[in-house]
Amino acid sequence: MGHDTVRSRLQEVTMFALLGMLLVTPTKAQDGSVTHEGLAMSVSHLERGVITPLGDCPLGENIVRGVIAPGTNDTEFVAVHLDFKVLSDFEPIDWPRPFIHDVNGRVYRTAQTFGEMDRDSEYTCNFSFRVPVGMAVKEMLIDEDIALDLTAHDR
Repeated sequence: MGHDTVRSRLQEVTMFALLGMLLVTPTKAQDGSVTHEGLAMSVSHLERGVITPLGDCPLGENIVRGVIAPGTNDTEFVAVHLDFKVLSDFEPIDWPRPFIHDVNGRVYRTAQTFGEMDRDSEYTCNFSFRVPVGMAVKEMLIDEDIALDLTAHDR
């Protein structure tokens, strides 16, 4: 093969590799929403409190709802409210439990899980995390590749 043929093949391989990364990488819009696997999601708002409701995301057939308290005076809940829109290219996948990072990089987990993500075309739900009182939160991770900025919503 000649030098130009090798260069052309290398450019093709590079182009296909970049295209493949774009197809599986979540896209982030200017409004802070993220689209992944045909599901657009954005942070609606945050709430802090000493009790928090628990429920399915999205609301499902499970009619049992819960309310929990943090248990100590030095912890509170941060409830992250999310807006979802199911797009025409949605591909059902098993979504892991989301988690958040605080400004110090510490991880906080939730007991809540995702349900049937395509049950409705648009919906809102929340995930609650137990954190130290007043701890500033930084981001919510839906997956290792999907991060939603919480700093603008944490006031």
